[in-house]
Amino acid sequence: MLRPLQVTPPSGTPVTLTEMKTHLRIDGSDEDTLVQSYIDAATSYLDGATGILGRCLLTQTWAVKLPSFPSADFKFPFPDVDGSAVVVKYYDSDDVEQNVAAAEYSVHEGAASAHLTFRSTYTIPSIADRDDAVSITFDAGYGAASDVPAAIRNAIMIMVARAYQDREGVEASGGGMSRDPVYMLIAPFRRIAI
Repeated sequence: MLRPLQVTPPSGTPVTLTEMKTHLRIDGSDEDTLVQSYIDAATSYLDGATGILGRCLLTQTWAVKLPSFPSADFKFPFPDVDGSAVVVKYYDSDDVEQNVAAAEYSVHEGAASAHLTFRSTYTIPSIADRDDAVSITFDAGYGAASDVPAAIRNAIMIMVARAYQDREGVEASGGGMSRDPVYMLIAPFRRIAI
């Protein structure tokens, strides 16, 4: 699968600085920058194309560029795709960008992924000879921070609390990954086996 390109990042993180400071029992703003950096790092560890969950947390826009139309169903790189926000474009044989009407395809969400299927009546047009001849742009994610499952939000808070309390990173969680509360919380949401 081709690597997706992020077009618009999420507007925020699943856990806010205020929520995290309450969790850590921090008064004042002296360490806001540090705590926010831990939130960003924990979110990055889980979210998007490089995150270990293999999914987007907050809604964000991505694009996939292809040299040709998919010959079968197109499998999105993430689940939780907003079908109404999918846009398919292509460069025609004159190298002019064209839109595919939304009525010509449908998006189906499965348990672990989403798929785009062109209607059987849609005739694939002639396209330009270029690596990005077809682009599929889409929104993926649970929605707003309040829509992210509590288990994922709690896992982020545990990771941030650990980083905040053990700034040198010398303590080990003990018990291995299978017994670590973070991995136990996120396991049901991963698209690959832990």
